[in-house]
Amino acid sequence: MTQHTLPHRHPLRSHRVHPRRAAWEAQPALRPEGFDWSASGWAGFIAGGAFILIQTSFTSLFNGDASVDAIRQIAAIALGESVLPAPSPFTTLVFMAAMGVHMIMSLIYARVLASIVHGMPAERAIIIGAGFGAILYAINFYAFTSFFPWFAVSRGWITLFSHVVFGVLAAGVYEWLTATRRQPHKAPLII
Repeated sequence: MTQHTLPHRHPLRSHRVHPRRAAWEAQPALRPEGFDWSASGWAGFIAGGAFILIQTSFTSLFNGDASVDAIRQIAAIALGESVLPAPSPFTTLVFMAAMGVHMIMSLIYARVLASIVHGMPAERAIIIGAGFGAILYAINFYAFTSFFPWFAVSRGWITLFSHVVFGVLAAGVYEWLTATRRQPHKAPLII
């Protein structure tokens, strides 16, 4: 004689949905109004990438310098001044060190800016972002040159422009992402 039993169910894996969760899923939800770390991270990543593209391409186009000079300068923060002279090889290590330093700084700066512009109208946030970029340029290329003197040669309109674009993009992307996330949306279908 075989005994038929029901399959064993784990007590924490019930197929029933808690009443509060069912109510929450039935109504459109709004994202919390607090600071959005994810949005500020994406803002820093996007603005940091744009900064590098503008800085390297404009430096090459308008100054005739090697497009990797800015990357070498950033890498020298982590690897030392030995990577600065053009005869030294531009290696994957130099590139990765530069991107690591640059992206960490971009994330930090974007999060500081996002904490300032959080909840502002996009137009105002973008204007503040442009001012933030200009202030960041002054700090990076005048104050920090006492620690990293090789950045002094990069002072100029291209670097100022790159910093202003960084601030505008960081503020704009952050406000766009947080505004999009504040919009009512339907809860995801859980199967």
